[in-house]
Amino acid sequence: MRMLIAWFTRNPVAANLLMFSILVGGLLTGSTIRQEVIPTIPLDMAQVMMAYPGAAPAEVEVALCAPIEEAVRGLAGVDSVSSVAYENLGAITIKFLDGVNAGKLLDDIKNAVDRISSFPKETETPRVVLLEGNPKVMDVVVSGQASPTTLRRAAGQVREALLAHPSISLVEFLNAPAWEISIEVSQAKLREYDLSLEEVSAAVRMATANIPGGLIRSEGGEVLLRGSGRAKTGPEFSVLPLRSLPDGRQLRLEDVATIRDGFAETDQATTFNGRPAVSMALFRLGTQHAPVIAQAARKIVGQQQELLPTSLAVAVANDDTVLLRDRLGLMLRNARAGLVLVLI
Repeated sequence: MRMLIAWFTRNPVAANLLMFSILVGGLLTGSTIRQEVIPTIPLDMAQVMMAYPGAAPAEVEVALCAPIEEAVRGLAGVDSVSSVAYENLGAITIKFLDGVNAGKLLDDIKNAVDRISSFPKETETPRVVLLEGNPKVMDVVVSGQASPTTLRRAAGQVREALLAHPSISLVEFLNAPAWEISIEVSQAKLREYDLSLEEVSAAVRMATANIPGGLIRSEGGEVLLRGSGRAKTGPEFSVLPLRSLPDGRQLRLEDVATIRDGFAETDQATTFNGRPAVSMALFRLGTQHAPVIAQAARKIVGQQQELLPTSLAVAVANDDTVLLRDRLGLMLRNARAGLVLVLI
């Protein structure tokens, strides 16, 4: 080290050229460095999500969680398996051993789940994903003195506009109650029409299922057929036929039940500046740059404010790129100060 310092002391031109090369190289490559407040953290875990419409948590545990746990627990590289059974949904989390090839193990998990043949026919296709800690960039909040339905629809409009931008890939609602359709069946009506609750449940289940219709082969290729009459709103469920009556009329779901469109009951509420609000978070994925996402989001928020009713407001909150800009500003000020000292 002393010899190196002595050599630079005797050759100041070489020392200045080296410093100049380092500065130029830093300026040329600085714009290509990914800017992030918190780096993406791999969690070494995978999750299997599978829907079972109309099933209680106990049914989900037996029909979905238990078979999947049994299928993946013996795979090489699996450390532990845990599951949570919700109403209509099962979530199975698989933790990996240290040093395991996550991509290969994820494929093994998918293959193991696909080989299970005991799932009820009402279940939907399982979704297997690798869990990652995606850093949040900012929050976008829609607020105003309006009904929850109006706020949620306005927030959905803003979310769709954000996701339409090529720089934004993930936008999720925060503490927002899920939309649900409530069907309250009358016991008196069931007795009046000699109808069982199981018959009503089966009809509703059929109305919420995507039914495959077979395969058509032709010279131009293959075409998969699938039923597209899935009910999604309260009025669509209201006219759902249950059976034909002796007088020729169709007995519909609205004849024996009360159907309501609304939100799931929750004890959570979001306010912004003292007004009811719906909040959503923007996340950075992969090699995306946080400042690029923030700039695009602010532009879209301004455009959406002009499209929303005057009683509603959309704003940016908790912008983590502010801290990033402060850090970059501090680094540039220190670099300028160091350069001035060297030139002096």
